[in-house]
Amino acid sequence: TKKKKEEKVLNVHRLKCVQTQPQPINCIVFQEKVSSNTTTNGDVVEDKCAIARADASIEIWNVSAGFVLEQVLPGGEGLSVECMLWLGNRLITGGVYSNIYEWDLSAGTTIEQHDSYSGPVFSMATNSAHDSVVVGCDDGSVRLYDFDEDTGLSFKRTFAKHGGRALCLSWAPDDATLAVGDDQGGIRIVNGSGKVQHRLILQDLSEEEKVCVWDLLFTSNNTLVSASSRGQVQFWNTLHGVEIQAISAHSGPALSLTMTSNGDVFSTGVDAKLVLYTQDIANEKKWEIAQQRRDLSRDCRCVAVAKESQKVLYGGVDTTLCVYNGLEFADAHAAHQIIPSLPQRKTIAISQASPLGSGCLMCSFEESKINVWALTGGSSDVKLAMRLHLKSLSNILCVAISKCGGFVAASCLDGVHLFSLEAEETNPSKLIAEKISGTTDLSSSRELCFTSDSTQLVSLASSVSLEVFSLAEKTVIRIPFPSQLAAASTQSRCHLAVSCDGKYAVISASKALVWFSMDDDIRVHGVGHTASMITALSFVPSSNCVTVVTANKQIVVFESEKCTAVKWKKDTSTIVPRAWMKYNGVVQQLSFCEGLPTAVCVSQSGILFVDVTAKLPSSSTSSSDNPEKRSKKSEKENTVVEIGTSLTKYKPLLFAQLLDEHSLVVVERPWLAVEAALPDPIMRTKYGS
Repeated sequence: TKKKKEEKVLNVHRLKCVQTQPQPINCIVFQEKVSSNTTTNGDVVEDKCAIARADASIEIWNVSAGFVLEQVLPGGEGLSVECMLWLGNRLITGGVYSNIYEWDLSAGTTIEQHDSYSGPVFSMATNSAHDSVVVGCDDGSVRLYDFDEDTGLSFKRTFAKHGGRALCLSWAPDDATLAVGDDQGGIRIVNGSGKVQHRLILQDLSEEEKVCVWDLLFTSNNTLVSASSRGQVQFWNTLHGVEIQAISAHSGPALSLTMTSNGDVFSTGVDAKLVLYTQDIANEKKWEIAQQRRDLSRDCRCVAVAKESQKVLYGGVDTTLCVYNGLEFADAHAAHQIIPSLPQRKTIAISQASPLGSGCLMCSFEESKINVWALTGGSSDVKLAMRLHLKSLSNILCVAISKCGGFVAASCLDGVHLFSLEAEETNPSKLIAEKISGTTDLSSSRELCFTSDSTQLVSLASSVSLEVFSLAEKTVIRIPFPSQLAAASTQSRCHLAVSCDGKYAVISASKALVWFSMDDDIRVHGVGHTASMITALSFVPSSNCVTVVTANKQIVVFESEKCTAVKWKKDTSTIVPRAWMKYNGVVQQLSFCEGLPTAVCVSQSGILFVDVTAKLPSSSTSSSDNPEKRSKKSEKENTVVEIGTSLTKYKPLLFAQLLDEHSLVVVERPWLAVEAALPDPIMRTKYGS
């Protein structure tokens, strides 16, 4: 008789206390390569986009790597981003507070700040050479700037003011003319000297309702396309200043336009439809709707096309991002991908002990607030023990809590804030925080981590260095990255982990790993590499091995002493769990419980438990039984194996981690609660109602 496998019972602490509220998408732009100075990944040109949300936070996504969130520029109270340009290594933003910002993405801070002197900034555009930038303002004026990738923007002149706000701008392909759309139903065609050549009117004088021109786009043959609050997409002959065609494609205002490399035009708007327009083969002056789809339910404010992959991204009030292949959109069965808006980065940390006596602490952050929760014995027994409001102009970037639960740290653009936690004398179920001095020398951090003995705070500084703060001596040791990896660390997502014995710290930058020796003389220990971008990493407990998960769903284990990959089998050092093959998205979090070799991998599709000490069966290295054929196979091929256990019950998932062999903490954010805070979608008449 066969022996039944012993089943292990896992007690799940299912928590819904973290009230994370995703923000609507305001605008999407892709990076424009300006010159040879623009940093790229070797000879590979990657599609990267910047997504601005309603709280003024900006997300940097690597589209080519499979939609990996590389960086978040935090917003803040009273800030706004209404328009963006990404030219080379500079990101330029404008909003309702009349300021134009130039961002340094390597440090995550602003380089320059310019006053528009004309009120809120609603639109931006650049010419084909990317050496001039125009800005549309609230008073109707258009300001012209010269642009250089090294020195940034420099003011040149202001075009004559006209009635209405300058809501949108578009430069003709020959850079000779500029189109300006306003909130009074007018489009001005302006030449290089600022003289108005044509004024196109969308609104009849008899109409009482005001018409707004929300977006403009020039095609390759100088045809101008406009999107208006009427829901119409209109095509104009700019040479003679006449309308060629008008298509009523939307049941609400049309808000955004974009164009693919083959000249097809996309539009989206308040009715949440994505519409494709193509030219009639028999008559090039005639446009027709080739396809339209509605995958989101609320206003879609923006749409953009990737230069290399031609992927179409659009989103808005729904907070999620929808992706299509722009060249396949017309197909009846074109596939699409939904990128969820719930945190693609780690916003929660957990301790192993608590100053309150029993249980542990869980730390989360929202905007500029830190919430510390006390977890006790029950499966859902959680109480808010403390809430901290940081006095910072920006929102929080990351948080960390020590294993003992006695310290919590948070990073903002103005630096790192460190607090000690103790139980209140009058109310033992509550915590009080005391700020620890001496952290002013710490730079703004991308990742924070305490050592196991809670004596040091390790920071992955935005200044391309590792910073170690001693809690006892209040001193900071700063070690720069190796020069050959400094550029990669400024342009990609980075991760930080510290070994359980405090001997090593490891940092990932794109496809590279950098080990630091944490002895008395802190120094760079070695460098390792993976075949794909690293999305999560962690040290294996009771070991100095580092487990890494990459964007192509590979798991690699590195030995810290030699900085080399440990082979799972004789001829392979990477595996791909078969449970991942049917899921979309990348692994966002990776963690271990002390004393256990089980890795907890968290993605948008669920949780995967992997025993990194497990030996792979001999059949997993190849699908062929012929040893000669197996020997000819490339070592670069992924080994798909039946390893690990997947858990997809809990969604949407913010965090998951093992407390011990029999306990798992899961933090969810019910999507119905998110939707309850969003405005109602546009009313659509249903057939038969």
